[in-house]
Amino acid sequence: MVHPLVAARRRGFLWAAARRRTRLVVLDIPLLFETGMERECDWVAVVSAPAAVQRARVLARPGMTEAKFAAILAQQTPDAHKRRRADFLIPTGGGRMRALRRIEDIVRMLRGRARGRTLVRRRWAGRGGGAYARGRARYRNYRS
Repeated sequence: MVHPLVAARRRGFLWAAARRRTRLVVLDIPLLFETGMERECDWVAVVSAPAAVQRARVLARPGMTEAKFAAILAQQTPDAHKRRRADFLIPTGGGRMRALRRIEDIVRMLRGRARGRTLVRRRWAGRGGGAYARGRARYRNYRS
């Protein structure tokens, strides 16, 4: 029930960004690989923490149990697989400031690559055909 509403909002957001000629937009999609939405993105950043840190964070949530945590993990793409498929990694196990610096580095690099061109897919601006302003690229050397 919720997914069609979320998809409609995302399409509207991307269409509006393309019409404004926004050079860079970010989508936060928790189940990106599970839903196949990575094919709709020019670049993918994966936020990742070591398993022990992830476990401690999740189990600290109100009402969370070992069984619920195991069920959640069983439904998700394994972290190692997401990391391999990512264009950029944002480590969160080393503290908030380290993660924020990594995000700033990624944004700075993408803005530098754009050089005045939009990084939003042109099809959201109503130009059809799924054409890209910038093609999907892999920048493996920017991993941390």
